[in-house]
Amino acid sequence: MSTNTKRRDLLKVAPLCAVAVALPATASAVSDRTAWEKAMRAYLAAKSEDAAFLAEWRITSDRCKAACERVPHEAFPSDPYTGTPGPITTDNASFVRRARRTVADLASGRMHFDDRPDLRAHRKLCQDVAAAADRRDEQVRRVRSSFAMDEADDMAEELCDRVCATHSALMAMPAPDLAALHWKLDQLRDQDGDMESWAARYVAQTFADIARLLPAAA
Repeated sequence: MSTNTKRRDLLKVAPLCAVAVALPATASAVSDRTAWEKAMRAYLAAKSEDAAFLAEWRITSDRCKAACERVPHEAFPSDPYTGTPGPITTDNASFVRRARRTVADLASGRMHFDDRPDLRAHRKLCQDVAAAADRRDEQVRRVRSSFAMDEADDMAEELCDRVCATHSALMAMPAPDLAALHWKLDQLRDQDGDMESWAARYVAQTFADIARLLPAAA
């Protein structure tokens, strides 16, 4: 869910509703809010559904992560050839990566065992570590499957995409009045008041809204 986190954090700055914004009645330049309100309802519904699912997803994800972490790692002696001290365990990501590369090279014929005892021992260790890491990865996959985490992750991504799509539709839509413009301007700022980096594509439409609704300011 790493790709969801960034987008979800960006969406946290969005107010839940635009109707709470208090602006002078004479400031409204467009009376028909039908399309805007329909788009806002779609956005708020998507956001509500996403928030409800995300709360359950976090609980399941935390439980799954804890269960995966309980899957034991295997340990092996030191590797004199590379100077890697023991024990070498399957949570040593760097060594596991090198071990798997060595195994792949041996399987492809790019590397061979030779008569040097230290090199033969190193390559045998690589085979053992890679096999152990593969076994643990399979156990972790079974744990994730028992929690249906892949399906949950897919649903979380789908709901987040829906929030982003409905949010984008509002930002790309001409603001019907100053209340809508105020809401759009709020979306262009992060919690510190700075401009969001992803907001550039909305700036042109927002400036067009300003020119239409506040011609003197434009």
